[in-house]
Amino acid sequence: MANLMSTRTGLDTRNFAFVNFGQSAIFVLPAEKISVIEKDLHDFLIENFGIFTHFPLPSFCAWLNGKRVIAYNYSCRLYEVSFFGKEKKILLGARLAEIALRIDERCIYFKVGQYPSLIYPKFP
Repeated sequence: MANLMSTRTGLDTRNFAFVNFGQSAIFVLPAEKISVIEKDLHDFLIENFGIFTHFPLPSFCAWLNGKRVIAYNYSCRLYEVSFFGKEKKILLGARLAEIALRIDERCIYFKVGQYPSLIYPKFP
């Protein structure tokens, strides 16, 4: 739920107000593997965050895959959500770890605010 009080003091005008959606988080997934998890991921994001965006990245991406081989891809997808509280960050991180296992990726790039990280699944 958006905080209807503006946090951009001095930037509001008579015509508009900024609405705070909390922290933003992004993560990147290889486009060719999206079809395996896309519906589940989209349902999860809508249910838990209310909204999400995703963008195709036609630029070059490289990462170490689940077989510990450098994978190159010319098509990735960047997802973005916003939220308040660390509980949502933990929830999203846990789901990304599950996705990494399902799509055979060693880790997933994840950035909350200005802090980039990699999500590695822990094996039971």
